[in-house]
Amino acid sequence: LSVDEIRAVVEEAHEAGCTVAAHVSPAFGIKLALYGGVDTIEHGSDMDESCIDLFLETGATLVPTLSVLQADVKDQSERGKIFAEFARRRWEYTKAMLRRALDAGVRVGTGTDNVVPGMFYATEVELLVEIGLSPLQAISCATKISAECLGSRGQKIGTLEPGKLADIVLLSADPLVDIRNIRQVVAVYKAGKVVVQ
Repeated sequence: LSVDEIRAVVEEAHEAGCTVAAHVSPAFGIKLALYGGVDTIEHGSDMDESCIDLFLETGATLVPTLSVLQADVKDQSERGKIFAEFARRRWEYTKAMLRRALDAGVRVGTGTDNVVPGMFYATEVELLVEIGLSPLQAISCATKISAECLGSRGQKIGTLEPGKLADIVLLSADPLVDIRNIRQVVAVYKAGKVVVQ
């Protein structure tokens, strides 16, 4: 799509109260999408310094899907063995660029494709800590910032405040001590009521 076509889609979506996510990895595609006014970039693994500048200029959010790249690094299938070196180089490059983006002030949310067996949303949060975020910063990316990525549809979720939905996960151990404790789920509450225990 051209920038004008992307902008037309974004304007229509925003008019309807929706946000627009672009599923893109290469730097040129990231730039086209950001010039077009998208709200989030999903993946963005091949971004460069000028992409970081555009994120800051537009206020768009990066959803880096680190667990997708990590799955490529750990892939032991025939395909994985063939692309192993490429996957490792791409993983290191993406981690370094994401660290630069975070240091520059780019907003980061969380998400994943969840198409690879064993890939969990929790992994995404853990990987953000691995690249240098504090557990609280990573949790904020997964909750507050990710809810904000949904625009008006996210206004009732993402934080615990009066008037919000009170959808929470109860853990048996403190994730601020060890981020892997986000996997220690005891109960799930929806609208303040236990739905899974």
